[in-house]
Amino acid sequence: MHEFIASLIARIDAPDPESIGCSLIDASESIRIWKLFGGDPPRRPGRSISGPFSADGPYPRIEREDARAVGRALERFVEAHMDGPHATSAVHGLACLADPSTKPLLLRTLRSSVGRDAKLMFQTMLALELLDEPLFPAGAMSRSITDVARNEYCARAYLATLDGS
Repeated sequence: MHEFIASLIARIDAPDPESIGCSLIDASESIRIWKLFGGDPPRRPGRSISGPFSADGPYPRIEREDARAVGRALERFVEAHMDGPHATSAVHGLACLADPSTKPLLLRTLRSSVGRDAKLMFQTMLALELLDEPLFPAGAMSRSITDVARNEYCARAYLATLDGS
């Protein structure tokens, strides 16, 4: 495991309120680099990714196990800070990972956020949708974080199908 990844995981596991936002952005970007670019951040002119926000230097090559380890750190963060101001950023990272094993946590997060945190609810809906969960009605042309009432309706309807209601 690259030193940057180990340090990033440590910063997520023991979050500093002043810097956790940058670490969560780097976690999402690390997972995206693995998923979209085969682990190699583009370094060509016009196609480069800016360096990490939480450390000096460029992003390293991201291996599959690095991405999974970062994902596990994000899961722990969401579990511990589901009611906190940075949970939405952590769920965004889990959405980038799109790992089916995160579905139980995402369902708990959705249940917790409905009627309480519209941004977390919407990000969780998007993460579940990437796992092929039918959160939005078939044929829906747009999704917007600003349509809180519609999103809440869709989330409640989806959860009701899981509960058998």
